[in-house]
Amino acid sequence: MAIENPYFKITFNSAGEIDIILDKRTGEERRVSVEYFFYPTRRSGAYIFRTDQKEANKVVNNDLRIHILKGSVLQQATIYGSQQQIVRLYNTEDPELGRFIEVIHQVVPNGPNTELIVRYNTDMETSTLYSDNGIELRQRTIRSMGIIKPEANYFPTNHCIYQRSDICVHCAHSAAIWCHFRQQGKT
Repeated sequence: MAIENPYFKITFNSAGEIDIILDKRTGEERRVSVEYFFYPTRRSGAYIFRTDQKEANKVVNNDLRIHILKGSVLQQATIYGSQQQIVRLYNTEDPELGRFIEVIHQVVPNGPNTELIVRYNTDMETSTLYSDNGIELRQRTIRSMGIIKPEANYFPTNHCIYQRSDICVHCAHSAAIWCHFRQQGKT
């Protein structure tokens, strides 16, 4: 199962999850997966993240179903489960519309005092990313998770996050990002 436009081809595995993103212009393939987690928190807020747990609890997305829509304007995959995800590509040569992948997460809150996390696992390795504070982009250094708490790698953002020049996430509303190092093949 796949959706594509002149710039990208996104392949989904048999479970209905994103598996490979192919950049059709360069031939470069990226392995990608998306997972949902949550942390029980105490006194969290827009710029505060506090938890007593080092590891997040995984939200199990059982019985995933995928619906592929292919039209002249766009191609879209809707993944149904306990959390819903829409992945969309626009069928255009125009780089302003065609050169990005739109992903919409429709998530169900896991109760009060919890922070929901959408984690993108990729095969890219970096220890630096950039996020905005509403005025400027700030460089963020991802710290190793050896002895530090998860909140040490929690960064608020208002508009966008980017890693190198090939990955940029634009947010429709204020959000936060949480990052950690890939270690021995794990994210």
